[in-house]
Amino acid sequence: MIQSLIEVNKEYMERGITNELVIESADTDVAGQIQQLRNLINKGVDAILVNPSDVNGLNDTLQEAINKGIIVISVDQELNTPVVYNVGIDQKEWAKISARWLAEKLGGQGNCAD
Repeated sequence: MIQSLIEVNKEYMERGITNELVIESADTDVAGQIQQLRNLINKGVDAILVNPSDVNGLNDTLQEAINKGIIVISVDQELNTPVVYNVGIDQKEWAKISARWLAEKLGGQGNCAD
């Protein structure tokens, strides 16, 4: 996900749409994500894309960002707050499409294990 953001932002920077991409990323708990979000808020970013580790734990911090005029977009997991834009996919449909693709690639034969 981060590599895709970097690649897309490079194109956006070349077109003059963005001027900087600030990334705060680490596999962390809610407290760690709150700290990362506060770092972004303090840097004065215009927008935050967040892949939340908890559906409710970030709400107060996200509200702080909204209050400062920062656009907040949650990706991959819908949050239980009306102050952010939730962007995600239908996980069940994605699983069906993925399974169908795999079955076609295997030609109806073979074993799959996790």
